[in-house]
Amino acid sequence: MYIKGLTNAYKPVDCPMLTRRVTHPGPGRDILSKTLQLNFWRPGDTVNEVEDEVRYGVPYDATAQRQSEILRAFGLQERVDYLWVYR
Repeated sequence: MYIKGLTNAYKPVDCPMLTRRVTHPGPGRDILSKTLQLNFWRPGDTVNEVEDEVRYGVPYDATAQRQSEILRAFGLQERVDYLWVYR
């Protein structure tokens, strides 16, 4: 879940195809706003999903291989429950 509007922080990003650096908003520059990413998951598997239960955070698995698969599915490098991103 992504939540915008909690802060007015922004980050200007230059278009990678430009050969010169742009210093003002407009063509060739995009403005990304700071967004809070909250991670949730539902226990169970594809056969026996628990529909009325949702848990906050990223699931934990003791085996390193399975934990790395979970992190890859969430698009994360490490196990975090929330993350500030620019979108």
